[in-house]
Amino acid sequence: MLHFKEELVNRKQFLENLIHETKKRLETAPKGSLRVSQSEGSIQFFYRRESSDRRGIYLKKREHSLASELAQKDYDQKICEAAEKELKAIQKCLKSYPPSFFRVFCFPLI
Repeated sequence: MLHFKEELVNRKQFLENLIHETKKRLETAPKGSLRVSQSEGSIQFFYRRESSDRRGIYLKKREHSLASELAQKDYDQKICEAAEKELKAIQKCLKSYPPSFFRVFCFPLI
């Protein structure tokens, strides 16, 4: 708690960079989503072009790179959403506490 404000500012910068990078990756990500299923002990991947498409198109082994890209897209969307929530909370914390709070309460008493 010694450098609480510094930690918040550093984390804020980290999250801003993370959000920027994930949004940049999401711009080039393929459209659609991935459905994963297990049948007879093997994993199967299905490409869903539209959200209304419940089943999807089976992806053969040579198309697993598309499955990987779609999985990364899903992960990036979730990371970006979580990072934006955390960033909002940090910004609110930094804005609502006066600078004197960080001086008085974040340094050990000598």
